Amino acid sequence: MGAVQQIDRLEVAPYGKANEFYLKAGELGDGLGFNNLGCNYEIGDGVEKNLEKANEFYLKAGELGDGLGFNNLGNNYAKGNGVEKNLEKANEFYLKAGELGESRGYHNLGVNYANGNGVEKNLEKANEFYLKAGKLGWGAAYFNLAANYANGLGVKMDAAKAREFYQLSADLGFACAINVVGQSLLDGEGEAKDVAAALRYFEKAADGGCDLAQWNLGKCYLNGTGVEKNARKAFVLFTLASAKGCAQATFELGWCNEFGVGSAQDAAMAGAMYARASAMGETRATQKLKELKISRDAASKVRVELPDFNADDLALVSEAIRKQLADQNAKEAAAAAQAPTRQPSPDIEALEADAEKQQ
Repeated sequence: MGAVQQIDRLEVAPYGKANEFYLKAGELGDGLGFNNLGCNYEIGDGVEKNLEKANEFYLKAGELGDGLGFNNLGNNYAKGNGVEKNLEKANEFYLKAGELGESRGYHNLGVNYANGNGVEKNLEKANEFYLKAGKLGWGAAYFNLAANYANGLGVKMDAAKAREFYQLSADLGFACAINVVGQSLLDGEGEAKDVAAALRYFEKAADGGCDLAQWNLGKCYLNGTGVEKNARKAFVLFTLASAKGCAQATFELGWCNEFGVGSAQDAAMAGAMYARASAMGETRATQKLKELKISRDAASKVRVELPDFNADDLALVSEAIRKQLADQNAKEAAAAAQAPTRQPSPDIEALEADAEKQQ
């Protein structure tokens, strides 16, 4: 699995009149008060949205010793939010944030060294900052460091070291790392195979939102690996993982639809899922399209929506998974409301006819 290369953003719950108290807190020397006020100016919570004001308060927060303020200001320089985009400036503030003990500052700086954003690309430097961020408690940083040990990027390839840092990342609650540890336990990689422990890791990572873990857990239920077979539960898990962009889970959905496993048999939907997975780079899906003599372009025109799972379906999965499904449904509904009207989906005969014309 590759390293996560994403600059994290702070998400803040609505605060309303709390802004008055944040201002007072900042004026009394509490940098976190200014940071929270900056967040609310950034998102327009309780005040009119004003990115310039947000950055002013982030700067004040950092100057009072709040590393999160400097990190958020670095994020805005990286994106050009309320200031002219300046990656060099972003890195300066990330460094200041890290020096104040803000793990995300060091992590973001590591990401930028890994990608050459505002600095000369330097994987050794990236790993140094990932290590610093991990020691400050940021699981994603240990995950990136583990991936670099696994692939020999900026360090000598060392599978044992990679496993060590994946475990440290997992211990900090980073879902992607929890999934990797689960996979290692399932495969017996570096230690004795332990299917029961692997399932516990997959379940925890799946609840944490890791699409690959949802796919892995779905496969276990599909095949009866360490659990009683439950094709419908597998289908629900594959659906959620696919909605998040997991190519492997999307392929599994194609297979389920093709053969009626965990869902009604639906050849057109199978083709659509194989087409989607193929476009994501899943070679098994590309091969399936060839076997079924369906063109990827034609199959991709089939309308794909998240199934309307009933109460019995939802009872199969954890509360955390149910919430993710609900959130994904809301996200797709919002996107559909803004999207132009789509043409009716072609049926499977139309797909096959189109493929034959192209041969």
